Amino acid sequence: MNASIIRLLASLVIGIIIGGSGMNMFFSKEFEELTAQNRALEEELRSARDDLEELEKQLEQQQKKKIITDIEPVVEVVNKDNLPSYEETSVVLDGEKKINQLLLPLKGQEIKSVDYNLIPRIVNGREFESEGRRYVLKAEVVVITDELRIYATAKLLNENE
Repeated sequence: MNASIIRLLASLVIGIIIGGSGMNMFFSKEFEELTAQNRALEEELRSARDDLEELEKQLEQQQKKKIITDIEPVVEVVNKDNLPSYEETSVVLDGEKKINQLLLPLKGQEIKSVDYNLIPRIVNGREFESEGRRYVLKAEVVVITDELRIYATAKLLNENE
């Protein structure tokens, strides 16, 4: 009886060892898959955090106060057919100078605080002198980014009346 009990116990122990080994192989495969998934999720999380930080920086830059740093007038002379080129150039330069003088107080102001409708009112109808003739300005287009760009026309005052 002793031999049969020992055989039975040996068979039981061998069964337990084989069963434990089988379970170990099954769980080790599951563990490796879970570890791989965990690494992939950690990398995805790291990538998402980097994207979030980049988006936060971009948002912070957008929320910074944007101010007008430069005024760039573009003046075109109306009915320039009878003007010599040097006089046309002089009229353009004098018109740009006049617009710069008129809009100088806007330089350094925050873009959000500028009344867009006010700018054409400041420029329209303003007179300036160039080469002994008087011209009147009319704002056509106003573009405000970090620089205020205004497209205007200069018309000989005699033709305007």
